[in-house]
Amino acid sequence: METILLLIITGGITGWLISVSIRDSFMMLAANLTVGISGAFLAHWLVGQFNLFNLNSGLFTSMITAAVGALLLLHLFRLIRQLA
Repeated sequence: METILLLIITGGITGWLISVSIRDSFMMLAANLTVGISGAFLAHWLVGQFNLFNLNSGLFTSMITAAVGALLLLHLFRLIRQLA
């Protein structure tokens, strides 16, 4: 339960920071939050599937994984939008 809450918070914060830092964002705040949270869940799932490291090793590890996943998915969406 606390892992899910951590992923939601970390992904949401990352999505919010992206929307604040990029003024000419093509997505609204709600979309950035949604993509950030989805990226956090996706990264957490991928790390678990490939056993890259132990996700139960601490709060910091889970937060970094969630933030990296959220950032990657947000940038992927921006790249796809620019190419379209």
